[in-house]
Amino acid sequence: MKIKLYVLASFLIMLGLLAPLAGFSVIYKYVDDDGVPHYTNRPETVPLKYRDRLEEVKAEISIIEKNPVRAFFEKFKSEEGAPEKWLVYDQAGTLVGFNARAFFINCLWESGIIMGLGAEILLLIIAVALLLIFRYFPTRKARVISTVSLILGYFLCSVLVYWFLVKPGYKKFFGIAREDLAKILANPNLDEGAKNTLGQLDKNLEEYQNRVVK
Repeated sequence: MKIKLYVLASFLIMLGLLAPLAGFSVIYKYVDDDGVPHYTNRPETVPLKYRDRLEEVKAEISIIEKNPVRAFFEKFKSEEGAPEKWLVYDQAGTLVGFNARAFFINCLWESGIIMGLGAEILLLIIAVALLLIFRYFPTRKARVISTVSLILGYFLCSVLVYWFLVKPGYKKFFGIAREDLAKILANPNLDEGAKNTLGQLDKNLEEYQNRVVK
């Protein structure tokens, strides 16, 4: 049960880390009456007469069509030494945001946590399917023996998956995330607001790292 709570806590930790960046990762643009473009992550602060002109910056980012299968894997594949790919620029080359969701998905993937949690879910699905099959065994003794064996086998496999895949992934996750953030913070194009937001994220990661990784 403790291990299961530990796995569940990892999801809550990720949600907690993403929450402060929710506003920063969605950038909006509008053009005023003088033709000057403005960028903001707080649409409620835009003057009322310009709110109908708001549009997400992602509409300005050009997308090159690729093979969908290849594109899926390339999306989360890390480019070593280039964590700046998580920064979002408009067509003019102006830094306008940080893709927090893709950043954390990449860290989770590279650390192996997604693979470990996926294995845990797969084990659970298989166990439930077998339990439903065992209900149709002809004798009560056969049902009981099969169910007990399945439960013991499930918990044994679950512990092994946690110990060899999920647990080692925690340390890797924080290491990958903080290393990439350090390189991003060294980018001279970051303004003070972005540095403060990403700096706070790094502090949150350090705090969670001290709690989880021992």
